[in-house]
Amino acid sequence: MKRIFTILLAISIATLGYSQSQRLVLLEEFTQASCGPCASSNPTIHALLVNNPTKITGIYYHTSWPGTDIMYNHNPADPDARVSYYGVTYVPYSVLDGNFYAGSATGWNINTVNNRYDDPSPCDLGLSYRISSDSDSIYVMMMVKPTAPMSFENAVAYAVIIEKHIHFNSAPGSNGEKDFYNVVKKLLPGKNGLAIPKTMNVGDYFILESSWKLANVYDVNELSAIGFVQNNQNKEILQSINGSVDAIVPLYQNDLQ
Repeated sequence: MKRIFTILLAISIATLGYSQSQRLVLLEEFTQASCGPCASSNPTIHALLVNNPTKITGIYYHTSWPGTDIMYNHNPADPDARVSYYGVTYVPYSVLDGNFYAGSATGWNINTVNNRYDDPSPCDLGLSYRISSDSDSIYVMMMVKPTAPMSFENAVAYAVIIEKHIHFNSAPGSNGEKDFYNVVKKLLPGKNGLAIPKTMNVGDYFILESSWKLANVYDVNELSAIGFVQNNQNKEILQSINGSVDAIVPLYQNDLQ
């Protein structure tokens, strides 16, 4: 049975000024193990991600069409939610930072990424994760800190559990692909994310804490987490981050007690 624990804190601290933050672009790629064009585009996209780790990170949702895909069957709810959210009608389909680019997987390149990367973000993120000693559950903590004036009126935070590499000895679908990367295993704390307090100033911070009991994981050593904050009104991704096993130290130690 899945257990989810979420802590929401918005704490004000003194600040003398602000500066915007370096952005990490987020790719949300919609793909499928029985999609022929996906097999053609995925290697190019993977190479771009690997070669530009400080500029862009990516997560892959496996959809229910056009054929068989066991990775979709393991977690239908989360991919279905994001398909509906963006109105995705075909694969492969790429979404960069929510509303910066959305369309064909072949319609963007590193120049697209660079253009978005040069646009500062109004917040910093921190994300840590750990796997329980019995490899039963994964725990995440994400911190959001505004670094410039911004509105959190419609903002939500997500921590995404991914399996970084899944290899099959035999292709699990009809397109011949045997290697899959950054496959979404679970959206935390749920498919709709967690609303951020509407009023947060520079110097405030917000903490999301959540956990997931592992299910349908091929290799626990390949598990990781990626976090992002999104404006639900215009779908813009405000910031994203790759998770780390290094623990986040709150500004005040008793915040999490």
